[in-house]
Amino acid sequence: MITWMIVLGIAYVGLLVFLSLNSRKRNKSTEDYMMGGGKIGLFIGFMSFSATLFSTFTLMGMPDFFRNHGVGAWIFLAFSDAVMVFFLIYFSLHLRRRVKQSGFTGVAG
Repeated sequence: MITWMIVLGIAYVGLLVFLSLNSRKRNKSTEDYMMGGGKIGLFIGFMSFSATLFSTFTLMGMPDFFRNHGVGAWIFLAFSDAVMVFFLIYFSLHLRRRVKQSGFTGVAG
């Protein structure tokens, strides 16, 4: 069993070294490194940052928040989730109107 672990570990590290050297040749600037060579724009970047922050707070912040504040944390969670749902509906309706104007039908269309 330990032999397989060593073999798989060496293969994994070898694959990481290969991919690192391969990507090093393609990435020439910090923007290429940070965005993977793509342009995602301000709105998508902000939403991506917000989703990352929200999931981090959910996994790491909420357990500690519950430990410190007890049942009161449930009230905060209910209120913040209600506000989040409102903003999701607002932004999705806005995006839906803009997409409808451009005539985009989606992947299935």
